[in-house]
Amino acid sequence: KTNRIVIGTILVAIFLAFFVPSATARAGAVIPVLLGMITAFGVAKQSKLAGLLVITAVQAVSIWNIGIKTAAAQNIVAINFINDQLNADISWGQWFLYAGPWSMLMSIALYFIMLKVMPPEEKELSGGKSLIQQQLKAMGPITSKEWRLISISIILLILWSTEKILHPIDSSSIILLALAIMLTPKIGVMSWKEAESRIPWGTIIVFGVGISLGNVLLKTTAAQWLSDQTFGVMGLNHYPLLVTIALIALFNILIHLGFASATSLASALIPVFISLTTTLDLGNQSIGFVLIQQFVISFGFLLPVSSPQSMLAYGTETFTVKDFLKTGIPITVIGYLLIILFSATYWHWLGLI
Repeated sequence: KTNRIVIGTILVAIFLAFFVPSATARAGAVIPVLLGMITAFGVAKQSKLAGLLVITAVQAVSIWNIGIKTAAAQNIVAINFINDQLNADISWGQWFLYAGPWSMLMSIALYFIMLKVMPPEEKELSGGKSLIQQQLKAMGPITSKEWRLISISIILLILWSTEKILHPIDSSSIILLALAIMLTPKIGVMSWKEAESRIPWGTIIVFGVGISLGNVLLKTTAAQWLSDQTFGVMGLNHYPLLVTIALIALFNILIHLGFASATSLASALIPVFISLTTTLDLGNQSIGFVLIQQFVISFGFLLPVSSPQSMLAYGTETFTVKDFLKTGIPITVIGYLLIILFSATYWHWLGLI
């Protein structure tokens, strides 16, 4: 049944988010599988079903960028700024406690939104179960190298989730440790030569430039000036914190339309938001305020150009910009309302704000 394939697509995107610290990589893993299924079922690439599955996959990937600290680079960028300027290090478990429930509710909403906005032509595809069984059989048994990768991934997740509980090692250092093991001869799964040829060095340089820009904004007090000029004139210090969160979150969503990378956006805006907490004199609520805005920075639901994973999906030619926007608007609206609701209830109860 097509609705079960949609559920499966969302569940796979959630599962991969725990192990793969790259939204683009997760989309790159799921989308080819979906395209293979679409072809095998004899469904046209321009059909509603094809568009439904690919958009669902990429939106689920974006939703879980927020739910898990290590799911996206922009989260690590934001944590570094928060750690450096606000002297607070948010562990993997704390992040999941704050953002995981939001992503779970959004995943449920995503299922109903997608089936409502892009209903598939058929409710059931004949031969679906036998097709999947044939594909699994063609793949053969799991190899020793794949078992080693599975073992490393499980250990990595355990170390992430027990950060600050069983050990003091931070998430970034754990990733470096896992990479070292993966590249170790006989124990690992690939050589440095294989890995080096696949590393997008240009992307790493862009990240480095973005982080450097953020540090310069903070150290030269330019971030404080930008904060005062942009938000100071709005008189936000006279509003309740919940209203301020709602207004800044809306600004965040709109400005994301001009950015193709949430990592670049985090590098530019998190320093400004940190400075804004000084202007608003938020005190102990500063960390929560900045963290909530970081969640909104990962909102890339409206346009295919709003994130690399969405651009990757758009390249499959299974949907149009209009299709993406039609699904993105309700996802963004519900996500925004949930941010406000969580700020007024759940995050307030946890003491985040």
